[in-house]
Amino acid sequence: MASSRRYKEKISLIGVDPYQIDPIALSKDPSLLPAVTYPDIYNYLVHTVSAYTSQELKAFKSLESYNYFISGKVGSLLTFVPPTTSSNIVVIAEVTYSQKLSAPPLRPWVTAQKDGIILAAHCTCMAGLGETCSHVGAVLFAIKAAVLLRESQTVTEKPAYWLLPSGQPKEKYLEVENTDFHSKATIKHRLDTTFSEGKPIQYKDKQKLPDVSEPTDAEIATFLGELHATGDKPVLLSVIKDYAEFYAPVPNTDTGQPLSELFDEQCTSMTSEQLLLHCSNITVDISQSQADTIEQQTREQSKSKAWYRFRAGRITASRMKAACSTPPENPSQSLIKNICYPLSACFTSKATTWGCDHEQQALTCYHQKMHSHTNFRCETSGFVINPELPHISATPDGIVHCDCCGDGVVEVKCPFCAHDSISLKECVDGRFCLEESNGKLQLKHSHAYFFQVQTQMLVCNKEFADFVVWSENDVHIERIEPDIGLWEVIKSKSRDLFSKALLPELVGKLFSRPCPSAMPTDTADVTEVDPSEIREKPIPSDIICVCKQPYKVRDKVVRCHSEDCLHYGSISHE
Repeated sequence: MASSRRYKEKISLIGVDPYQIDPIALSKDPSLLPAVTYPDIYNYLVHTVSAYTSQELKAFKSLESYNYFISGKVGSLLTFVPPTTSSNIVVIAEVTYSQKLSAPPLRPWVTAQKDGIILAAHCTCMAGLGETCSHVGAVLFAIKAAVLLRESQTVTEKPAYWLLPSGQPKEKYLEVENTDFHSKATIKHRLDTTFSEGKPIQYKDKQKLPDVSEPTDAEIATFLGELHATGDKPVLLSVIKDYAEFYAPVPNTDTGQPLSELFDEQCTSMTSEQLLLHCSNITVDISQSQADTIEQQTREQSKSKAWYRFRAGRITASRMKAACSTPPENPSQSLIKNICYPLSACFTSKATTWGCDHEQQALTCYHQKMHSHTNFRCETSGFVINPELPHISATPDGIVHCDCCGDGVVEVKCPFCAHDSISLKECVDGRFCLEESNGKLQLKHSHAYFFQVQTQMLVCNKEFADFVVWSENDVHIERIEPDIGLWEVIKSKSRDLFSKALLPELVGKLFSRPCPSAMPTDTADVTEVDPSEIREKPIPSDIICVCKQPYKVRDKVVRCHSEDCLHYGSISHE
């Protein structure tokens, strides 16, 4: 895998994996830090060529990560100088999340030459494989600030490292009187002034407030009543018993427009070129609030009508490999129809019944295996749509969280072929999802399930996926990390397929238009196909009926209001 190969290249620069360095070997001595300057940071984040795309990184957004540093999100800078190559230095630090205060801190590291040229970086966040996340940027700015102080002198003729913003304290919540409400711009200006003058900031003494008597119950009641009378719904009243009822949340029922409602009868007579031009002016979007409502309403998954309604027209994670493999200009018609009309693709077999019947048992087994993780929990997931990628979707078997690993998804498979096997290794063959590597089972990266879990992580914005293969006698649990390179392929190819094939089908039924010769009148009369018409306007060899049998000359078909015809023998009639 490209990400694994790239990581090996990065650690080869220092001869050791930074996460395996003995803590005793790490130093807090600022004199060991590489001489990183702002031009070094800019050149690295913007002009460095990506190992994945062979193009410049252009991570301009990460240049704003200075805010992480001045907000005290960066902990102590720990330096390691490899004995094998003293010219390259690795710097490790802990960086806390900006929002998820309860999550364990991230551990980005940076490798640079002594003169400040930045060679590589890595982070344990979801975007860490890209080497230019905001947490990496924050560490670089912290190094720059420490080096600036190292090379300056204070009145004591010693670098004033105590002027640097301190890392986050163990107490993540501060009392109001100890909270700094200044803007980031003000803090930055104040810090720059501190660096240039080499002396701490002088704060004004707190003004002593006059003593006031404690209000009586009657005064408090009057005050709260006046607050309520303003009609502004101040948050204080939401926790007061007499007023809390006015703050009861109103259920959000706005789910937006299902893609199936994009259908326009007038577009069915357009040529493919006209339809594609028409579709190029259609924008498909969804708000985060609408996506959240859909997810909540579809947690029963296939038992929910809404689950099918919002699946229609969206490339689901389970079909992502097929979507990436078919050419958008001439796609698989069965794939297009299965995506646009999911109800017509429903079927049951021994294999599907076995999987559904044992899914909960497999999840229970997974929960038991994860008991050692701190505060582990697994929640049911509904139909997830990412507003940034509204044309694709995912329904993982669960959303998982633990304090030690963060947030992820879990996908469970109960293969029927393994139901009577002693070990899953017995099932390994060309078609099975697992393969054996160095004596261990792992998910094939070429398999549709790998595309499925990668899409789930992408859509759900999670940091990992636990892939579970269960049988009555064995279970395989594998932690899958994000494949950033594959994510780019998924986003690009799914976008092309949606705009060139799925959207034209949704709007004007480009691929499911029945041939006029095979269509009876709108009165739904039974029609016998005339062979002479067939020769003039041949009917494509395709499935047009729910019976899944191909159309043949002289077949009697009935037109209904769905996307296809019905064979006369597939309906009950007298």
